Amino acid sequence: MARTVFNAGYVVPMDQRDRVIENGVVAIEDDRIIYVGAANGFDAIGFAADKTVSAKDRAILTVYRNEVSRETQSRAENIWARAEKNF
Repeated sequence: MARTVFNAGYVVPMDQRDRVIENGVVAIEDDRIIYVGAANGFDAIGFAADKTVSAKDRAILTVYRNEVSRETQSRAENIWARAEKNF
Protein backbone atom coordinates (compact mmCIF):
# COMPACT_ATOMS: atom_id res chain seq x y z
CA MET A 1 0.00 0.00 0.00
CA ALA A 2 1.61 3.27 -1.17
CA ARG A 3 0.74 6.47 0.67
CA THR A 4 1.68 9.88 -0.69
CA VAL A 5 1.01 13.35 0.70
CA PHE A 6 1.19 16.53 -1.35
CA ASN A 7 1.63 19.74 0.65
CA ALA A 8 0.47 22.54 -1.63
CA GLY A 9 0.29 26.28 -1.57
CA TYR A 10 -3.26 25.97 -2.91
CA VAL A 11 -5.62 23.03 -3.35
CA VAL A 12 -8.67 23.36 -5.58
CA PRO A 13 -11.06 20.50 -4.86
CA MET A 14 -13.60 20.14 -7.63
CA ASP A 15 -16.56 19.84 -5.31
CA GLN A 16 -19.85 21.69 -5.30
CA ARG A 17 -18.48 24.45 -3.04
CA ASP A 18 -15.91 25.76 -5.57
CA ARG A 19 -13.32 26.28 -2.86
CA VAL A 20 -9.68 27.32 -3.08
CA ILE A 21 -7.80 26.10 0.00
CA GLU A 22 -4.62 27.95 0.89
CA ASN A 23 -1.94 25.79 2.54
CA GLY A 24 -3.71 22.58 1.57
CA VAL A 25 -3.00 18.87 1.56
CA VAL A 26 -3.90 16.04 -0.81
CA ALA A 27 -3.33 12.54 0.56
CA ILE A 28 -3.40 9.52 -1.74
CA GLU A 29 -3.39 5.84 -0.84
CA ASP A 30 -2.61 3.60 -3.81
CA ASP A 31 -4.87 5.09 -6.52
CA ARG A 32 -7.48 6.68 -4.23
CA ILE A 33 -7.72 10.21 -2.88
CA ILE A 34 -8.09 9.88 0.90
CA TYR A 35 -7.97 13.51 2.03
CA VAL A 36 -8.34 16.91 0.40
CA GLY A 37 -8.36 19.92 2.68
CA ALA A 38 -6.50 22.31 4.92
CA ALA A 39 -3.13 21.26 6.29
CA ASN A 40 -4.18 22.02 9.85
CA GLY A 41 -7.01 19.46 9.56
CA PHE A 42 -4.83 16.60 8.33
CA ASP A 43 -3.44 13.91 10.65
CA ALA A 44 -0.02 13.44 9.05
CA ILE A 45 1.23 11.12 11.80
CA GLY A 46 -1.85 8.92 11.63
CA PHE A 47 -1.69 8.74 7.83
CA ALA A 48 1.99 7.69 7.91
CA ALA A 49 2.93 8.63 4.34
CA ASP A 50 5.61 6.72 2.47
CA LYS A 51 6.39 9.83 0.45
CA THR A 52 5.77 13.54 0.99
CA VAL A 53 5.89 15.97 -1.91
CA SER A 54 6.36 19.67 -1.26
CA ALA A 55 4.35 21.76 -3.69
CA LYS A 56 4.19 24.92 -1.59
CA ASP A 57 4.70 27.10 -4.65
CA ARG A 58 2.04 25.23 -6.67
CA ALA A 59 -1.70 24.71 -6.91
CA ILE A 60 -3.19 21.23 -7.07
CA LEU A 61 -6.52 20.68 -8.78
CA THR A 62 -8.27 17.50 -7.66
CA VAL A 63 -10.75 15.93 -10.03
CA TYR A 64 -12.35 12.62 -9.21
CA ARG A 65 -12.42 10.03 -11.96
CA ASN A 66 -16.17 10.16 -12.57
CA GLU A 67 -16.35 13.95 -12.62
CA VAL A 68 -14.38 14.68 -15.77
CA SER A 69 -16.80 16.50 -18.04
CA ARG A 70 -17.26 19.76 -19.89
CA GLU A 71 -19.08 21.14 -16.83
CA THR A 72 -16.15 20.23 -14.58
CA GLN A 73 -13.70 21.87 -16.97
CA SER A 74 -15.81 25.03 -17.08
CA ARG A 75 -16.06 25.14 -13.27
CA ALA A 76 -12.29 24.66 -12.98
CA GLU A 77 -11.64 27.54 -15.35
CA ASN A 78 -13.98 29.81 -13.36
CA ILE A 79 -12.39 28.87 -10.03
CA TRP A 80 -8.90 29.40 -11.43
CA ALA A 81 -9.84 32.81 -12.85
CA ARG A 82 -11.09 33.89 -9.41
CA ALA A 83 -8.01 32.47 -7.69
CA GLU A 84 -5.64 34.32 -10.06
CA LYS A 85 -7.14 37.62 -8.91
CA ASN A 86 -5.98 36.82 -5.36
CA PHE A 87 -2.34 36.12 -6.29
